[in-house]
Amino acid sequence: MFDIGRHIIAKMAGKGVVEYRDIASTLYDLRILRKGTATKMRLMAGYRNRMVHYYHEITAKELYSIIRKNLKDIEDFIKDINRFISEYEKEKPARPSSLTPRKSFR
Repeated sequence: MFDIGRHIIAKMAGKGVVEYRDIASTLYDLRILRKGTATKMRLMAGYRNRMVHYYHEITAKELYSIIRKNLKDIEDFIKDINRFISEYEKEKPARPSSLTPRKSFR
């Protein structure tokens, strides 16, 4: 998800985003993600950092629970990206008007 977002931001905004939470915020600012999706993605970024740095504290039960209860978050991301692609294809090569940046999510 984060790599997909990073590529879209590079293409649409012409800038690189390094921080995972900033990817979610920038996709929201560009009107690619809905606020709820961006919020969930920011939480995922935080959990990703926890997995990388505190992996010894994470249990298999915790991971299983997250996977079972939060799969919809990934489905919502896919819906938002598919909507973006549809709008982009309709209005290409110009920047889709619905993608006019909004006030920052940060």
